[in-house]
Amino acid sequence: MKPAAITRRACRRNPSIAYATLFAIGFTVSISLPVHLAAQEPETAAGLEVVVVTARKREENLQTTPISISAYSKKALEERGVTRIDEIAAYTPNLIYEPMPGFNGSTSAAAVYIRGVGQKEYLPTVEPGVGLYIDGVYIARSVGAVLDLIDVERIEVLRGPQGTLFGRNTIGGAISITSQKPADEFGGWADFTVGDDSRLDFKGSIDIPLSESLKSKVAIGSINREGYVQRADGPDLGDAETLVGKAAVAWTPVETLTFELSFDTTHADNDGAAFVLRDIDYRSALFNLSGLALAPPTFPLEPSASPSPFGGNPSGGGFAGTSPIFPGLPLYRITPPSLDPASPGGDVPVDNFALLNNYMATLLGGQDCLSALFGPFDPQGNPANPACYTKAYVQEDAKRTAGTFPSYSKDDIWGIGLNVEWDIGDLTLRSISAYREVDSTYSRDEDHSPLKIAQFNGFLVQDQLSQELQLLGTGFEERMNWIVGAYYLTESADSAEFVEFTPVSLITGGDVDNESYAAFAQATHDFTEQLSLTAGLRYTRDEKEFIPDQYITENRTGAPQFAPGTRILPMIAEKVDFSETTPMLSLAYQWTPDVMTYVTYSEGFKSGGFSQRVFPPLPEVPVFEPETVKVYEGGFKWDGFDHRLRLNAAVFHTDYEDLQVQVYNGIAPVIQNAASATIDGFEAEFSAVPAEGWTIEGGGSYVDAEYDELGANIIDISPNSEFENVPDWMLNLSIAKGFGLDTMGSLTTRLDWTYRGDTYLDTRNTEQLHQEGYHLVHGSLRFLTPDEKWSVLFGVRNIFDEDVILSGIFNSSIGTISVIPNRDREWLVSVQCNF
Repeated sequence: MKPAAITRRACRRNPSIAYATLFAIGFTVSISLPVHLAAQEPETAAGLEVVVVTARKREENLQTTPISISAYSKKALEERGVTRIDEIAAYTPNLIYEPMPGFNGSTSAAAVYIRGVGQKEYLPTVEPGVGLYIDGVYIARSVGAVLDLIDVERIEVLRGPQGTLFGRNTIGGAISITSQKPADEFGGWADFTVGDDSRLDFKGSIDIPLSESLKSKVAIGSINREGYVQRADGPDLGDAETLVGKAAVAWTPVETLTFELSFDTTHADNDGAAFVLRDIDYRSALFNLSGLALAPPTFPLEPSASPSPFGGNPSGGGFAGTSPIFPGLPLYRITPPSLDPASPGGDVPVDNFALLNNYMATLLGGQDCLSALFGPFDPQGNPANPACYTKAYVQEDAKRTAGTFPSYSKDDIWGIGLNVEWDIGDLTLRSISAYREVDSTYSRDEDHSPLKIAQFNGFLVQDQLSQELQLLGTGFEERMNWIVGAYYLTESADSAEFVEFTPVSLITGGDVDNESYAAFAQATHDFTEQLSLTAGLRYTRDEKEFIPDQYITENRTGAPQFAPGTRILPMIAEKVDFSETTPMLSLAYQWTPDVMTYVTYSEGFKSGGFSQRVFPPLPEVPVFEPETVKVYEGGFKWDGFDHRLRLNAAVFHTDYEDLQVQVYNGIAPVIQNAASATIDGFEAEFSAVPAEGWTIEGGGSYVDAEYDELGANIIDISPNSEFENVPDWMLNLSIAKGFGLDTMGSLTTRLDWTYRGDTYLDTRNTEQLHQEGYHLVHGSLRFLTPDEKWSVLFGVRNIFDEDVILSGIFNSSIGTISVIPNRDREWLVSVQCNF
């Protein structure tokens, strides 16, 4: 796009905000642009922050850790204005972290991908492809994974399989969130934020030491803002009304023993996901009247001696005549004996509910919904007839919906954890115990109309209990660091979705019980001061049980196989178990104190499971097998110019087998081991402090993902299909400049730019769900008092007001294509006090 076009688009809504922000930041850059990095004197610039990570279960400098990892401290998150976990994806190469409500409409569900490996299904019969950990505790469900961040010390994003050190399901990578520990002294902070769409947020934390050995911390957050997708008859969608609370107690009875007890809770009461209708697809493989005209219901016709044109079934009741308006034009009226999808003629469009609604309204309701005022066949019928499902429901305004079915997303989540660390001489024993519960209810109008084409509401109740033990030590005169561990998880879930389709209404869901056992070990041996070898091994065994509770509640077709009470899946316990051993081997060489290179081979495993959503009824529960990856990786980490420039990069090759892909081989989406694939790519990140007050950061990644082989009966994807939710290029650049204001404090200006390449949001590469490459620009001005106790931040997100699709769904059996757009340009003001 040309610069002039960008400028025009950026200023079409409230241009003063965009110009004011760009002018302030641009003026800063223009008067303070630094000279070349090598020309700076070392004492004129502060060095880069030393980043400490615990990716290998011990504290290490990021620059000496042979893993492709992005790490963000509390300070780094605040400088970027990150308040929710998914926002780090804008700054993290090869990470996709998108809100993905899916069919259920839960606004807390997430689709997370690292290097093209991930999963967007939220049901308890499917495992995530990327592991999410909070203070070492694995979060089993993606519902509740869109976290509001309060009191976070550090976030680490580890790319590639991490199974030899992390609890479970880290085939694509792991995201580890570490909370701030209770402090030794009384203190805290409070933050108030106001902004667009009546945004009003409060977050705060307070440390309360109880004694020298007993410390406590409490943190709370209240996030509130109005929705941005206007609904026809109710509150706007995409709002936020969330309460978050955390509490922690740390007790150190003796110097070598520490107990940390933590509790967290989240309550969200939102008006539903911000879906809008993008298009309606009326295509049917069973029913096609193209080129024909339909007669008015009262127009007298004579029976035709020829077969019915509707599927070739003479018993379908075809009638022939000629139009009184257009002589010679044949007219047809359908009088099918039943709406039986098993009819030999197949003249009922049961494979597309949008068309089926118009078919039934015309034939059973006497409406004109298969032509435009009795003209030639038109599958959407008369737009003026409210009984017809037409493209009039596709709103011209991209942020409106005509749906009337209740829409909401409510979550109650809580968890308690106990971490114990005991130093026993040269050994350290760690125990991580946790219990968590999720109670989520949701509802969504899939057809975005007053009609009953597709409507969903349901619930998910899940609890999990996990226990992890780690024993760490050293050997060979402290030239070896080692860890051995064991992990156990038991999970129970009960889910149900109440679904209303054009022909039937039904309940789909069931009870899930999962158990996972694992043992792992990893050791790093330093052969010399420069050369080290790391080897790891993990054994995993998963046992799963699913008892479906699914049946038809209402039949609007008359077909006997859809009688109320008919079981969609047999209500019997289906059990499976899977086991796998996955190794890891890494060789690292520290060329100088500032330069390190490494090569790694690792394998990953993600458990199999069950397809919970099916329709029409099946005689047995569909089961899919585990998927596996083999990853070859090489990388380097470099600090230069007196630690004022940092560059980390990695290249990788992934052999991906038995991909679990969501496909549509029936009415509902099912998971199948659809393919094998190869994924090649790289990622790079840099940070620089070229002169006093300046900070420049950026990164980029590229992924080339290709299907190598497709399974049998896979109709949604082809060898040339693009992976869903995997852009080829991802780029980001941030520039910040701080100014001293003498006795008044300091002012920091910041500009953030991100680019994401072309992306298809579903496996079938639907064009309406194709998001072209886009740029987003955010800016901020931050004032800090001399004592650093008060700060005021003014920010603008999406300065150029770009329209972006965050996620989308196309179900060909329903005919609807729905998307979630992003918010328009938005401003915010945040005031923080430290005490």
